Amino acid sequence: MSTAHTADPVPTSHRARRRRATSLGLVLTAAGALLATAPAQAAAADLTVAELPLLPGTTGSFASAINDTGTVVGHSGGLPTRWAPDGTATALATLPGQTRGGATAINNSGVAVGTATLDDGTSRPVRWAADGTLSELTTPPDVAITSVLGINDSGTAVGMIVLNDTYEIHAARWNTDGTVTDLGTLPGGTYSQARAINDSGTVVGFAEDAGGVIRAVRWTPSGTIERLATPGTETSQAWGINDSGSIVGFTGTSREQALRWDSGGAVSVLAIPADAQSGRARDINDNGQITGSYYNYRFGTLPSWWEADGTFAALENPSGYCCMARPWAINNSGVIVGNLTVTGSSGERGVRWTPVVPD
Repeated sequence: MSTAHTADPVPTSHRARRRRATSLGLVLTAAGALLATAPAQAAAADLTVAELPLLPGTTGSFASAINDTGTVVGHSGGLPTRWAPDGTATALATLPGQTRGGATAINNSGVAVGTATLDDGTSRPVRWAADGTLSELTTPPDVAITSVLGINDSGTAVGMIVLNDTYEIHAARWNTDGTVTDLGTLPGGTYSQARAINDSGTVVGFAEDAGGVIRAVRWTPSGTIERLATPGTETSQAWGINDSGSIVGFTGTSREQALRWDSGGAVSVLAIPADAQSGRARDINDNGQITGSYYNYRFGTLPSWWEADGTFAALENPSGYCCMARPWAINNSGVIVGNLTVTGSSGERGVRWTPVVPD
């Protein structure tokens, strides 16, 4: 999908060898009733993982998004980077005075978006055409800091803006006519963030409610905000949406649960291994396949995916990498991109998991 991600946000107030999961899934209907689903079963296919090359002179990388042609975007050493389907890394153009930045999303036309941080501490929303030409997106006059996080195939982008007068953080949409729409927050809240947009124009993310709790939300194409149903009352976030309107994310604070919402708003808790303590779902493709991660206190945060029927599978976490794996995006061929942490350091590398084609 064309959605993509930066590091996990922490609001202040606001496919690999398969592993059988034995936990029981649950479904919460729009009316709030919990329904049991079948336990997860072992999946059949495998994915292999490979590190994406660094730009010369850089020591770390971050793979944010992948489109259906297999083109990946992110950054290498703080430089916005595009990786061709064969893995070749190319530095993308930067703005004058830019000190760091990255590409965060790419659509199927090869148009990428991201954020540029300038030497005065401000940030600017940017767009790269398929040929690499850089242009700056609109920054509203009352905004100094922006972050662009998703784009659909029509070129509409979403993310967040920081308002100068109140320092509130609001979800925002960059329209194809050059205008910017402040998507607002839940009533009484001061914080929201848009993570992804599908080709129908539905946006998903999260927003603070009047009680200061972060809630998973979606915005209709007209901009109306809707809170998504969740099991329990803890914080929740929506991170990915496909063109059928299915949404993924997670809920919880002490023990996070990976979630999937259908287009009607019914939510299911995705199964994780019995020895795992929590799970997060971050992206979903048009086939219903999901990628994310799960946490095991002995081994750390490990990469995972779920088949469309909810079957859990652990992605390969090869030797040389350790305790923090974060898959961010999955395309319609089932190729996943994300990050692994190098053993013995805090450095991350962008990686790609590719399905094995049977002989």
